[in-house]
Amino acid sequence: MAFAAPDTGGVEPKFDCSAAYEGYDGILHGGVVASLVDGVMTNCLFARGIPGVTADLTAQFRHPIVTGTRAVARAWIERSFPPRHLIGAEIVRSMQTKTSAIGRFVEYVADGAEESVATDQRGQETITT
Repeated sequence: MAFAAPDTGGVEPKFDCSAAYEGYDGILHGGVVASLVDGVMTNCLFARGIPGVTADLTAQFRHPIVTGTRAVARAWIERSFPPRHLIGAEIVRSMQTKTSAIGRFVEYVADGAEESVATDQRGQETITT
């Protein structure tokens, strides 16, 4: 999959929905779909020279993606508060959104760099650099 970067600032790769990746007969497996949106969101950061990793991701599977077809994945940055980024994504086929997703990403910290884990007000761990 080639990650084209249109003028919108996001990425928009086209991909073939191969039957090799189906769950039910003729339908792209949901785990593959989740991997696709994760990959397109990560590459949205890469297109801006930001190395990042997924902190969390939520996908809404709106309509099945039929295998043997071609679809487009899109991702864009909703908000950035470095080192944290909120990324949106969707998979579209025949002008219909099949899957939409939102994910939080953190910039990758190279080995040897200082990193610490703190707890926020809800008791969840957050990474700080």
